[in-house]
Amino acid sequence: MAEKQPMLALQPVFDSHIGVIGYELLFRLPGANRNELNPTKATAHILESIIRDFDLNKFFRKHKTFINVTRAFIDVITEFELPPEQLILDMPRSMPIDSKLITKLEELRGMGYGLSVNGPSNLKKPELMSLATIFQIDVQHTKVSALDSIQKRLWQYENLTRRATKIETGEELHIYLDRGFDYLQGYFLAKPCVYSGQIPENSENLIS
Repeated sequence: MAEKQPMLALQPVFDSHIGVIGYELLFRLPGANRNELNPTKATAHILESIIRDFDLNKFFRKHKTFINVTRAFIDVITEFELPPEQLILDMPRSMPIDSKLITKLEELRGMGYGLSVNGPSNLKKPELMSLATIFQIDVQHTKVSALDSIQKRLWQYENLTRRATKIETGEELHIYLDRGFDYLQGYFLAKPCVYSGQIPENSENLIS
């Protein structure tokens, strides 16, 4: 059986003043036998072990953390000891939305989890958008000409933070800054940092 050694990467998320407000957390078990656990529970177990092994409880107290989630992961997330106030669930734009999922998301929002909704198509789903704390745009899959229309739809949702991801050039950064986006992320600003040991508490040490 392959030894389980969690690998962790963190990519900074910046505010409009280019200060770090949080990190997207990427993780995996290199060499692990994927048949030992179903993918959903494996993901949750990895996240639990990372919090323990990398001493992330101190880290979470200072930084919001974005994690990509699947529908199956959302269904079981409450079975595990995770810090909801500091975690933002990053939903893919392709995730099917139904009443059961909305009920589960309402429960998770009530527990304190944040919710990042991705993709212009989800703007047509008010039952989902009313639960979102962040709306995310993939810069590489969004035409600049579509931004004004997207922004008009976003204004109807109060207290909704706007996040632009996959910013790769200075021009793209300025386009989204000029349009008032709150959170910015991408290789132009900072690449993910990979760790195999304890995470430094000082956020300046996490930026490459």
